[in-house]
Amino acid sequence: MAGGFTVPNGPGWSPDGTVFYIADSPAGAIFRYPFDAQGGAPNGGVLGLRQVAVEPGAAPGWPDGMAVDADGCLWSARWDGGCIVRFTPDGAVDRIVGMPVSRPTSCAFAGPDLDILVVTSGTAGMDEAARAAEPLAGGLFAFDPGVKGAPVGIFAG
Repeated sequence: MAGGFTVPNGPGWSPDGTVFYIADSPAGAIFRYPFDAQGGAPNGGVLGLRQVAVEPGAAPGWPDGMAVDADGCLWSARWDGGCIVRFTPDGAVDRIVGMPVSRPTSCAFAGPDLDILVVTSGTAGMDEAARAAEPLAGGLFAFDPGVKGAPVGIFAG
């Protein structure tokens, strides 16, 4: 449905399902596409024109995996940025949550109330000295972000 990516990451959906988000990590940007679930092929919707949701350089590091909260804000794991960043739907930085690792890889809302943000991290490309300096790298983290996640649809097919 969309092309031109080097390393696509994310993806995420607005709470109402009308916007699709995806990051291109090397480009440093997160893109948004209007989405029409009823249009197009019998088994799928139609993506509208790509727009930049989050500009390159808007936050430390590179955008990796993401989650969307019930307010429609994006939570972006920032590879080599050592943080998770919450962006408003218009792409502004709302808050930055520091992590004890330099390479957070993705995040997802969990728990019965979707009120816990779970964050994965990686060690790819880290030599022995870097791993010794960062003993929690590769770990899994969880915290209460103060907001709830948007429910995620279940793949039907």
